[in-house]
Amino acid sequence: MRRVWTRVLVATAAVGAAVCACAVAQGDDESDARDAMRDDGEGACAPSACSSSCLESGMAGGHCDGDECVCEPWDGGGPEDAGTDVPGSCDPVRCDQACREIGAAGGSCVDDHCHCGGAADADADVGPDVLPDDGAADAPPPPDDGTTEDAPADDGADDAAADDGVTDDAGGVWGLPVCDTTAATLPDHPMLGGATSISRSVTLPALGNGRVVRLELTIPSRRMSSVIPVPFDDLRASLRSPDGTTRTFWFHFQGDTSGMMGDYQFFTPWDLPIWWDRPVGGTWTLTLQDDVRTGLVSAVDTQLTAWCLTPVDPATHATTDTGAPLRACDSSSHAISDYDCDSGSSCEHPVTFQLQVTNLVRASGTPSLVLETTHADVSQLRVELIGADGSETVVWNRGAGPLPASLALSAMTGAWMTGRYQLEVTDMVAGTTGSLSRWCIQAN
Repeated sequence: MRRVWTRVLVATAAVGAAVCACAVAQGDDESDARDAMRDDGEGACAPSACSSSCLESGMAGGHCDGDECVCEPWDGGGPEDAGTDVPGSCDPVRCDQACREIGAAGGSCVDDHCHCGGAADADADVGPDVLPDDGAADAPPPPDDGTTEDAPADDGADDAAADDGVTDDAGGVWGLPVCDTTAATLPDHPMLGGATSISRSVTLPALGNGRVVRLELTIPSRRMSSVIPVPFDDLRASLRSPDGTTRTFWFHFQGDTSGMMGDYQFFTPWDLPIWWDRPVGGTWTLTLQDDVRTGLVSAVDTQLTAWCLTPVDPATHATTDTGAPLRACDSSSHAISDYDCDSGSSCEHPVTFQLQVTNLVRASGTPSLVLETTHADVSQLRVELIGADGSETVVWNRGAGPLPASLALSAMTGAWMTGRYQLEVTDMVAGTTGSLSRWCIQAN
């Protein structure tokens, strides 16, 4: 078994002060270590001070070897008051205290041996003791004593910027609705004068480029004289983004019907991809406009209770194919009212059909409309489409039949197809009836 020695170099000055420097030598390297630790000062090793210092540091004792103090480890268990059951172990507290008592700045245990360091000679004219570099590897650093953290603890936060799918680099949160809950009233169009309108704004945080913003509106159903359900075909609604781009998403649509009274419901929510890959941060403005007088005796106002805008995380639509083929259809059969002047002042009785396209698709060219009808004479029909972008297009106006397989929607070339469509079919000549059995919007 190779014996391990702890060497403490002690130099006593004229006033009796002692200074030490320490190192560890093992086996055959002992003579080299002794040479490397030889004191350049004027003092010599004092046996009593050497033994006392080694005992104080928890070792079995010490003896002078020339100018060097060699501490002797315990071969068996340590002394009863050593505070340890580990043979030859070094007590950190005693080691530090012993080194300070002999003039060093402090001490620490390395491989169960006491190392003193940071000392300076008591007689300043001699200068500090400096060990020459012996070319060997430096002594290992003190081991972790388990009492203090050697490095800052992991606080759980990301060590580097990364997309975690929730928090954007700018600090905002995708998917968090920003709402305006201040109630507002849109007055009915007056008997005389122009349209009425109201505008409201919300500000989204700087989140970077988005793909879709989701718009939700709370607009209660309307009734005339508290009895007759009133559609929303007198309204238009638009949303303007921070970069000034405006999208009309409601243009004279009737709205869905529900309930025993057949109340009309303002359709919501809207997924609007027109701002695909554009910054969502900034002020967005919602505008509602009443274009037609509804109430003949008393006004029929529109109430905007609240509205919210939600920036949808781009990762949600990262794999969306915006150029994918689209074919959205309404296959329910609807009767086309015949031209009839006996039922009132107006002889024309247009019938409206509605279709909601939820696909996030953009037309790579010119989209088209498909009409399937049982009407025996399509030359009597006039067909108009209100597009998802608010465009009004007369797609068929009493043309000679039959209807072509598809009708081009030139006004929507290259447009986003997502949104609501309303088809209005009017029979312009009395005597022939029929129905619209199917109609579709298609692109790509």
